[in-house]
Amino acid sequence: MNLLHKPKLEYLQIEPTRKCNLHCKHCIRTAMFGDLTMQTYLELLDRHKDAKIVKLQGLGEPMFHPSINEFISIAKDRGHEVMIITNGTIRLPNRVDYLVVSLETINAQKYRDLRGGDIKVVLDNIHDAYDRNLPLIINCVMTCMTDTQDVEEVFEFATSIGANFWQIGQEVWVAPSHRDYERYRKDAIEASVIHDYKVVDRMRMKTCAWRKGEAIYYDYLGRQHPCCIRMTDDYLGIANKDTGCKACPW
Repeated sequence: MNLLHKPKLEYLQIEPTRKCNLHCKHCIRTAMFGDLTMQTYLELLDRHKDAKIVKLQGLGEPMFHPSINEFISIAKDRGHEVMIITNGTIRLPNRVDYLVVSLETINAQKYRDLRGGDIKVVLDNIHDAYDRNLPLIINCVMTCMTDTQDVEEVFEFATSIGANFWQIGQEVWVAPSHRDYERYRKDAIEASVIHDYKVVDRMRMKTCAWRKGEAIYYDYLGRQHPCCIRMTDDYLGIANKDTGCKACPW
């Protein structure tokens, strides 16, 4: 990359915690881990002072971190915009520019089967955020357990509260070396058949933001990863200076 034409960093994603209170079928988190330390957080912010958006997201639930509101305030006070992607089971925070709630269905039983949680709690928190005029985005991953009706109902719900709507296909988010690769691949293929999109193994986007220098991703230990969701140890150490990331087959 020509350093004279290095693009401004659009996203600095930092994982606040690897802990979560749900057990989603399509999530690749397989164990409970620890929290991001304040020291690591500040070091990453210092390293990427030009980042437009600090994205607090990872394989855990960001709102589980005891200092999450302090993380938000520090980033805002430094001039960054802040995005959080959350499962919505905990009251949603203020001072966030992009508040993204993941929601694959609003059917109570299907939600419990898919995520292991109570959809009423999530909907109550979303309505509370709506009442506080927070900038809501509903993120619908089209999993192998959701059908077209689920996606349509989530879209209608998002529209009814004036929220933006993201629709994302379930893909193969682990490396072939991962012990559960075949299971995840089977689920992704099934989801693609249900929702009529093409599955490309180990590929999330047509345009890789990391290769373009527009995004960078860190886990709760401050280790760099190639993608916002590919944060397992399988993908550690795969970058090189010429192509950025070897996770995707370009």
